[in-house]
Amino acid sequence: MIKAISRKKHGKVLCLKIWIQVNCPVSGEELSLTLKTDPWYNFLFVAMGGQVPASYYTAPSRRLSTDTDLTKITVEKKSVFPVELTVTDVGSTLSWEFQTENYDIGFSVWFRPEGGIAEELVPLQRVNCHLVPEDGMLVCDKPGKYILKFDNSFSWCRRKHILYQVHVTPPNNGKMNYN
Repeated sequence: MIKAISRKKHGKVLCLKIWIQVNCPVSGEELSLTLKTDPWYNFLFVAMGGQVPASYYTAPSRRLSTDTDLTKITVEKKSVFPVELTVTDVGSTLSWEFQTENYDIGFSVWFRPEGGIAEELVPLQRVNCHLVPEDGMLVCDKPGKYILKFDNSFSWCRRKHILYQVHVTPPNNGKMNYN
């Protein structure tokens, strides 16, 4: 059973009390709920429209700066864009960072030895890097070609604009650099 009582002052509803009787097998108590709708009270509900309080804002997401050494490419719909890098030193570090202007993109890393068959090192995964840039690194344990693939083959309608940077850092042969 539901009962509602409201108090009015100058034609405005100040307080709306609702009683809901619940068949509780243990105590049979009534549950009382008070909704305060006066502007001087904190609201117990979110009204549609209006200004969103600043305390509800999320932190700004990190974006790649176009001032840095970035390469901009466009991956057409239903296609894949490979970035090939030749690594000669075992123990080199391959690092990448990228973001799309809008929408997600597929990403994977492959290794192809000289005259050999390519093998997948980082499995293909769709990445929402339009929200936060994607980055990663890989220690190259064999010399050969390392291929970063930006895969848009799943998209039938949209091409993707990507900003990326890739670095190959040679091994330091156990020497620590404190500069």
